[in-house]
Amino acid sequence: LSTNSLFISDIISFDVNTRKLKTDLIKGINKNIEEDFEKDVKELSEKLKSIINEHLTMYGNIIYKEEIEISDYIKMIDITIDDKKDSLIERILIWLQTFIELYRIDFYFFINLFDYLSSEEVDTLKLFCMQQKIAIINISRAKIQDEYTGITQYIIDKDTCIIIKNQS
Repeated sequence: LSTNSLFISDIISFDVNTRKLKTDLIKGINKNIEEDFEKDVKELSEKLKSIINEHLTMYGNIIYKEEIEISDYIKMIDITIDDKKDSLIERILIWLQTFIELYRIDFYFFINLFDYLSSEEVDTLKLFCMQQKIAIINISRAKIQDEYTGITQYIIDKDTCIIIKNQS
């Protein structure tokens, strides 16, 4: 991942819940923890130590990590981004929102994105991009349909001639 852009080559098999994203998500949560949450976790930790001392002493003289960090509890509950939605556009919007909030990415490259979206979904995506002030470049092997309005196409033919076509 770049700090400014993201390249998604296969939107069908794309998995937003990578190990790096989960680690960065935990770091972000740790940074923004409220005092009440921290206090509750410390109380939980004390209760857990009491239970461990009560039930595990029968195994002899054992030692364990007494100070458990909040990040360890968060890792334990396996936080993931919920992108299991019915429509592809909903999943894409969740991905974009996640990368905007976590990495401040504002420039996205997709391969054949418009092959999978209806014109209404493209309009939804365009509105989201305007609201979030992000840009998307769709790299496609074919000219996009005329039903998509407000999209600029840069067509590079086999002679590397660039043709610009604005859809209105």
